[in-house]
Amino acid sequence: MARHRDVDAADTRRYLLERHLQGKWEARVSDAEELTGFGLAYLERLPEDEC
Repeated sequence: MARHRDVDAADTRRYLLERHLQGKWEARVSDAEELTGFGLAYLERLPEDEC
């Protein structure tokens, strides 16, 4: 996480921002894993000559 000299490490706003950003990152990872799963399931359903 980037540091800014005017924001104290104990500032509760910093904690809330870090938690928010962590949640956004985890959501993207989850979305990517879910899309990968859907893509693989789709490919498995295709006939052999279409892959």
